[in-house]
Amino acid sequence: MAFGPHNKSLAAGRKAHGLPGRSPMADFWRTNITYICPSILEIDYPILYSPPNLHLCGPITVDPIPVATADPELNKWLGESKDGVVYVSLGTYFKYNDDDVRNMLGGLVQGLSARVRVLWKLNGKDKFKAIIDEGLKEEKHPERFRLVDWLEADPAGVLEHSNVVCSVHHGGANSFFETCRCAHPCTGCLGCIDRNLTVRAFPISFSHNGWTCMTMRSR
Repeated sequence: MAFGPHNKSLAAGRKAHGLPGRSPMADFWRTNITYICPSILEIDYPILYSPPNLHLCGPITVDPIPVATADPELNKWLGESKDGVVYVSLGTYFKYNDDDVRNMLGGLVQGLSARVRVLWKLNGKDKFKAIIDEGLKEEKHPERFRLVDWLEADPAGVLEHSNVVCSVHHGGANSFFETCRCAHPCTGCLGCIDRNLTVRAFPISFSHNGWTCMTMRSR
């Protein structure tokens, strides 16, 4: 990787612009540089030593457009929940298979109270229609499940809605810190093995056919 074409091109570009030395990305830690980390001790792994040039400042996120402005109809649906809303999104690039959808939907149906609503950003939703219909066929209140392929509202704006009580995400840094900013519990369903460095297990979980959202594991 260090000698690949990308790094060679990067080194050539730096040299052409008069930048001395190699890319800062090649040195993971330098004592003469100030580092800003979007975390705090309360939401990260315990650390034994914090060097003086490391500053933990907490989540760095953009103020989202309120969901009431971005998507009034969704805002109305969120507001109608009696016992809160669980927001599920495993990231833009997560590719579900049939078992993923079947097991996760089963866990949501059986593991949550009948008054809790679920907003699930399900990539490729249409191709799972038969599985979704089967999973919800005995559900007394299917309207409490809102499965969408895309959200018009900013996910961070959805998380800020007062009725959202939990976030289920893939362990990406943006999802994690946006959830922390809103002080919601969250669970992680990993799609990539490296996400176990980010995802945290909070005291909310549900299971179905071996799918347990609190466990930190790849598919």
